Amino acid sequence: MVSIRKNISNNLKITIGLGPYCSYGIGGKTKKKLHSGVYFDGSTEMMWDTFGNGTIDKNYYWIGETLKRFDFGAGLNFDVQYNKIIFGIGFESGIIDIINDYYTDLNYRNVNFNFSVGYRF
Repeated sequence: MVSIRKNISNNLKITIGLGPYCSYGIGGKTKKKLHSGVYFDGSTEMMWDTFGNGTIDKNYYWIGETLKRFDFGAGLNFDVQYNKIIFGIGFESGIIDIINDYYTDLNYRNVNFNFSVGYRF
């Protein structure tokens, strides 16, 4: 990200950053639980790998969506440094549709908010 820092006083600095981000999913499981009804095997819960080409049961019924591993988007950060303590807040929004769902018109995009506290040595 590109950042701009402004010294407000000797003890207070503000930093604003803006720019792209990219991420890559390395693993995970997705769980889907039914609150009413059952799946083909009588269970009320299914679990599958989060990243892949979608989940189809043994009868070839679509039961779950999976996500693409690569994501790309834009972010904005705002930090305040008082003496050596840093407080930060940030926002990121994905640009790429990350769902691998060939059967519906769903669109998934990541949206992230973050808060941080740090110490500058």
